[in-house]
Amino acid sequence: MNRTLSCQLCYPIGSPLPLIITFTGTDSQALDLLSVPSSIQLHLVRSIATGSDAAAEDVIRRSNNFFLESVGQAFFWPSSEGAPEAGSRSLQGELEVKKTLKPGFLFPRFSIRVSPRKQPHPPAPLFSPDPEFLRSIR
Repeated sequence: MNRTLSCQLCYPIGSPLPLIITFTGTDSQALDLLSVPSSIQLHLVRSIATGSDAAAEDVIRRSNNFFLESVGQAFFWPSSEGAPEAGSRSLQGELEVKKTLKPGFLFPRFSIRVSPRKQPHPPAPLFSPDPEFLRSIR
């Protein structure tokens, strides 16, 4: 299963950032489940790092010098562009960029970055047993 997210790299503050997400794979049932708009939790996240490794990108972050804050959430809907293709599902969406959002920057021992991040799915139950059935097996 592959996932591709496309969005523009430069955007005006105070306007929505257009997004397109495409899922490809051979399992049509998995594609149908993943391409439900409410199943995608994409946030615009601001990270603040302090200390000697603040400008580094490949270090393990610690909780006392690295802070994350969600500064926006994306909303998706089924794409109406193009003909549906076998093995592919596309969604269009928008991520609102607030007017108060400051751009990221790097400075010695301090950095602020803004990036889109997918939030993990909440655990979903495989089934919900019937309460009557549970009472009958006790």
